[in-house]
Amino acid sequence: MSLLTNRLLTHLMRNILLATLISTNPQNKDAGSFVVISVWIVLLLVAACFYFLPCGVALLRRHHNAGAIVALNLFLGWTLVGWVVSLVWALTNRPIPPSGTGTR
Repeated sequence: MSLLTNRLLTHLMRNILLATLISTNPQNKDAGSFVVISVWIVLLLVAACFYFLPCGVALLRRHHNAGAIVALNLFLGWTLVGWVVSLVWALTNRPIPPSGTGTR
Protein backbone atom coordinates (compact mmCIF):
# COMPACT_ATOMS: atom_id res chain seq x y z
CA MET A 1 0.00 0.00 0.00
CA SER A 2 1.09 3.53 -0.54
CA LEU A 3 2.30 5.84 2.18
CA LEU A 4 -0.85 7.96 1.91
CA THR A 5 -3.07 4.89 2.36
CA ASN A 6 -1.05 3.76 5.39
CA ARG A 7 -1.32 7.21 6.97
CA LEU A 8 -5.05 7.38 6.27
CA LEU A 9 -5.69 3.96 7.77
CA THR A 10 -3.53 4.78 10.80
CA HIS A 11 -5.47 8.02 11.32
CA LEU A 12 -8.81 6.24 11.01
CA MET A 13 -7.79 3.46 13.39
CA ARG A 14 -6.62 6.06 15.92
CA ASN A 15 -9.98 7.83 15.65
CA ILE A 16 -11.86 4.56 16.09
CA LEU A 17 -9.87 3.76 19.21
CA LEU A 18 -10.53 7.23 20.58
CA ALA A 19 -14.23 6.98 19.74
CA THR A 20 -14.40 3.59 21.43
CA LEU A 21 -12.92 5.06 24.59
CA ILE A 22 -15.37 7.97 24.44
CA SER A 23 -18.32 5.66 23.79
CA THR A 24 -17.70 3.82 27.05
CA ASN A 25 -18.88 6.98 28.79
CA PRO A 26 -22.58 6.32 29.55
CA GLN A 27 -23.44 10.02 29.25
CA ASN A 28 -22.32 10.18 25.60
CA LYS A 29 -24.96 8.35 23.55
CA ASP A 30 -23.92 9.57 20.07
CA ALA A 31 -20.39 8.15 20.19
CA GLY A 32 -21.56 4.58 19.54
CA SER A 33 -22.91 5.51 16.12
CA PHE A 34 -19.64 7.28 15.34
CA VAL A 35 -17.77 4.04 16.04
CA VAL A 36 -20.06 2.08 13.74
CA ILE A 37 -19.68 4.62 10.95
CA SER A 38 -15.91 4.72 11.41
CA VAL A 39 -15.67 0.94 11.23
CA TRP A 40 -17.71 0.92 8.01
CA ILE A 41 -15.49 3.61 6.51
CA VAL A 42 -12.36 1.61 7.34
CA LEU A 43 -13.88 -1.56 5.90
CA LEU A 44 -14.87 0.24 2.68
CA LEU A 45 -11.36 1.71 2.31
CA VAL A 46 -9.75 -1.69 2.81
CA ALA A 47 -12.16 -3.25 0.31
CA ALA A 48 -11.44 -0.49 -2.22
CA CYS A 49 -7.68 -0.98 -1.81
CA PHE A 50 -8.09 -4.71 -2.37
CA TYR A 51 -10.42 -4.18 -5.34
CA PHE A 52 -7.99 -1.81 -7.08
CA LEU A 53 -4.91 -3.89 -6.24
CA PRO A 54 -4.34 -4.85 -9.91
CA CYS A 55 -4.42 -1.16 -10.87
CA GLY A 56 -1.83 -0.31 -8.25
CA VAL A 57 0.41 -3.18 -9.29
CA ALA A 58 0.23 -2.17 -12.96
CA LEU A 59 0.94 1.49 -12.21
CA LEU A 60 3.78 0.77 -9.79
CA ARG A 61 5.42 -1.62 -12.24
CA ARG A 62 4.92 0.91 -15.07
CA HIS A 63 3.22 -1.73 -17.16
CA HIS A 64 2.94 -0.76 -20.81
CA ASN A 65 -0.79 -1.69 -20.79
CA ALA A 66 -1.61 0.00 -17.49
CA GLY A 67 -4.54 1.92 -18.96
CA ALA A 68 -6.16 -1.25 -20.28
CA ILE A 69 -5.58 -3.03 -16.97
CA VAL A 70 -7.22 -0.16 -15.08
CA ALA A 71 -10.19 -0.23 -17.47
CA LEU A 72 -10.56 -4.00 -17.18
CA ASN A 73 -10.37 -3.85 -13.40
CA LEU A 74 -12.77 -0.92 -13.19
CA PHE A 75 -15.47 -2.42 -15.41
CA LEU A 76 -15.06 -6.17 -14.91
CA GLY A 77 -13.26 -6.37 -11.58
CA TRP A 78 -16.53 -7.00 -9.76
CA THR A 79 -16.56 -10.42 -11.39
CA LEU A 80 -13.94 -12.63 -9.86
CA VAL A 81 -12.71 -13.63 -13.31
CA GLY A 82 -12.14 -10.01 -14.39
CA TRP A 83 -10.26 -9.23 -11.19
CA VAL A 84 -8.00 -12.29 -11.47
CA VAL A 85 -7.30 -11.64 -15.16
CA SER A 86 -6.39 -8.01 -14.47
CA LEU A 87 -4.12 -9.03 -11.58
CA VAL A 88 -2.34 -11.69 -13.63
CA TRP A 89 -2.01 -9.26 -16.53
CA ALA A 90 -0.55 -6.63 -14.21
CA LEU A 91 2.00 -9.12 -12.90
CA THR A 92 3.22 -10.25 -16.32
CA ASN A 93 6.43 -8.83 -17.67
CA ARG A 94 6.44 -7.27 -21.07
CA PRO A 95 8.80 -8.98 -23.48
CA ILE A 96 12.15 -7.28 -23.71
CA PRO A 97 13.38 -7.11 -27.30
CA PRO A 98 16.74 -8.79 -27.81
CA SER A 99 19.59 -6.33 -28.02
CA GLY A 100 22.91 -6.66 -29.76
CA THR A 101 21.88 -9.47 -32.09
CA GLY A 102 23.38 -7.69 -35.05
CA THR A 103 20.23 -7.89 -37.19
CA ARG A 104 18.32 -4.83 -38.28
